[in-house]
Amino acid sequence: MNKSVRLAQIYDIMKEKLDNGGDVIFNPHGISMLPILRNDGDRVVIRKKDGRLDKHDMAFFRRDNGQFVLHRVIKVNSDSYDMCGDNQSYIEKNVREDQIIAYVTGIYRGDKYISCDNKQYLLYVKIWTKGRFIRKIRDKTKGLLRKIKQKISKSKP
Repeated sequence: MNKSVRLAQIYDIMKEKLDNGGDVIFNPHGISMLPILRNDGDRVVIRKKDGRLDKHDMAFFRRDNGQFVLHRVIKVNSDSYDMCGDNQSYIEKNVREDQIIAYVTGIYRGDKYISCDNKQYLLYVKIWTKGRFIRKIRDKTKGLLRKIKQKISKSKP
């Protein structure tokens, strides 16, 4: 039987394992990291990092509102990070070091393991992160088209 639990329910166990040098594997939910992570289809391996994160690391962190997030570091600041999902254009600025729980060391697609050190994966990351401006244009265009559609619908008798 496959049972789904919320991360908040097992966070203390995860944190203890990470603090003791272990890895944690879980299925992330959501579409913010598409296409590299498919909703409920892929698993990530996370580990606590010695030192600071690097640009392009996938970070697992917790927002001040308690929400868990898995996004990519797009900028390393002196005392924080700027993060963005691979499928997003919005940049979440100033994620503090104390919010970082772990970083992704690998991904399971079915039985296939992809290390975040893999050359093909690193090439994907470099190419994909450079295309953020295209996703930003896509998102703005969608919003504009939605507004136009709403105005047209309101103006019809």
